[in-house]
This record gives sequence, C-alpha cells and structure tokens, in this order.
Amino acid sequence: MRHMNRGGRQSIVLSARTRGQIMKRIVLVLTIFLAITSFGCSGSTPEDLFDTAKLEELQDNHEHARELYQPPEDLFDTAKLEELQDNHEHARELYQQIIEKYPESEYAKQSKERLTKMKLN
Repeated sequence: MRHMNRGGRQSIVLSARTRGQIMKRIVLVLTIFLAITSFGCSGSTPEDLFDTAKLEELQDNHEHARELYQPPEDLFDTAKLEELQDNHEHARELYQQIIEKYPESEYAKQSKERLTKMKLN
C-alpha cells in the first residue's frame, strides 16, 4: 500500500503479515548463507553453532535450537553420568556427538579416550 508523507514523497506501508513474511525470508537466506560458508570445514565452532541456533529459534525450530545450544562440557558431563549409570549406549552417543560437533575441543579428545576405554571393557 502506498502512502504520501508530508514532504509529498511516496512511501510504502507494509502490513504486519507482510513484514513477518519478509523476516522469514531474510532468516532463510541467512540460514542458507551459514550452511554454505561452513560447508567443507572440519567442524563447526561453538560460535557457528550458537549463530545457527539463534536462526533456528527465529524460525520456530525450538527443539533443534536447544540441541545446538548445548555446550560440550554439558554433553560430556551427561555422558560421564550415563556411563556411571551403566547407560553405555547413550554415553557412546553423547561422546560421538561431542566429537562431531566440537572436533577441535579438549572435550572431543577426552570423548575419544572414553570411547576407547569403553570398547576395551
């Protein structure tokens, strides 16, 4: 809808629905950009995951955003607890998740060591 302002210039007034649609498209473009720029990297940095989680939240993908926000130290502590409770399969999954999400972290190194020890037992 066009609107004349006081200076005689035309301006465009957008409805809330239209603004929302534009915002969703911007978020989609940013998500695609992040995916393209991180493609081929050895792993996502915590900052990359945090940015992706923020975009997921904007797109109402709250469950996926929560997964991305989980820092490696929390995952590692949970994996150790699972291991102590004899939930070895879940512990292995969590250790593997740390290795995949945070390959350059100290927690990835410790996770590899824990997986090796678990295989020996």
